[in-house]
Amino acid sequence: MINEKTYVEIRGRKTFLLEGLERITEYGDTRIAVSCGEYTVAVNGEGMTLAFLADNRISVEGRIDSVEYIEKHRTQSR
Repeated sequence: MINEKTYVEIRGRKTFLLEGLERITEYGDTRIAVSCGEYTVAVNGEGMTLAFLADNRISVEGRIDSVEYIEKHRTQSR
């Protein structure tokens, strides 16, 4: 589960909005990924651009092909 402070909205196939990001972990014209607590959220497509970034909010525009929620694996101390 993404933390309760994370909000995701997809508008058609052109706009992706996210609130609750900690940092951008990957940025390119085919993929933008952000860290959100225990997960990374990645937006994949073509012509991906960062349209807006402020505080913990981001807006990505381009042709969205997929959105991935990737769980971060934690190492457990013994």
